[in-house]
Amino acid sequence: MLTYAQPAVDVLRLVHIGIGESLPQIVHLLSFIMFNKLFNNVMVRHGHSDCADYIIANVKEGTAFVRFTNGGSYLYTNVSRRALFNLVMNENISLGRWINDCLTFVDSKCAKFGTANQVNLAYN
Repeated sequence: MLTYAQPAVDVLRLVHIGIGESLPQIVHLLSFIMFNKLFNNVMVRHGHSDCADYIIANVKEGTAFVRFTNGGSYLYTNVSRRALFNLVMNENISLGRWINDCLTFVDSKCAKFGTANQVNLAYN
């Protein structure tokens, strides 16, 4: 039977035999890599959407780059990080509904305090 203290006991055993002395540095490095991989410019394509081709979510900066199906591209700033995290983690979110609820809705953080700038791309 394992308890919640079991991982700590295992780490102490590793330190005792000399293997786990650099374990905190390794754990810190792995958490840093996972954080940067998960929260920096994640392309989100949840199935087919009539509204948007894809969204590039940057949770760390609080921005969302949206490429619409009609060819327009917009960069939204001051987007709710909670909404961006939910978009990245939840595969059942409709992109169009998320854009309406979190980017363009009157009471959303992005609409109140952020900006929406059209981005002209040189490539398609």
